[in-house]
Amino acid sequence: MVTLASLDALRKYDTLLQRKYRKHLESIGDVKCVVLSHSSFATPRQLKETLTQLGVCGVLGIHAYRSGRLLQELDIPFVIVLGGTEVHSEFFLDLQRRRTISSVLNSASACVAFAPWMRDVVEEKYGPTSVMYHIIPQGVCGSSGAVFPCASQDGQSIGT
Repeated sequence: MVTLASLDALRKYDTLLQRKYRKHLESIGDVKCVVLSHSSFATPRQLKETLTQLGVCGVLGIHAYRSGRLLQELDIPFVIVLGGTEVHSEFFLDLQRRRTISSVLNSASACVAFAPWMRDVVEEKYGPTSVMYHIIPQGVCGSSGAVFPCASQDGQSIGT
């Protein structure tokens, strides 16, 4: 049994995103997911103690700053899911937050962006990183005439 933790804000949008990833991961097979809120932990040490007690071997952190600041010092592999906070906020103007996000991205095993432009904006604002990006669109692809556009792997819109 592999136990993974999803670390997010437990806000409505983040919870929907976490459920999507959780459902996918648990469908793979012998995987158990637990959901933790990054706001429940004041220090990386507190988070590490909880992860150790739960037997967690990997973490999916939603938001580079909020989750990543707790994860970057741990010896547990983690993947960061970028959100609008990193792309649309003024975090990059704050030197401490910019350094934290850059460090998190360089410490992560991988990073998920919803579109190539998000990756490009993050690299522009926070500097180049060594992290491997995976583009996983949020759109829903359906039959011909679908209302929700999707992006292909190269970021081009598909569907209607």
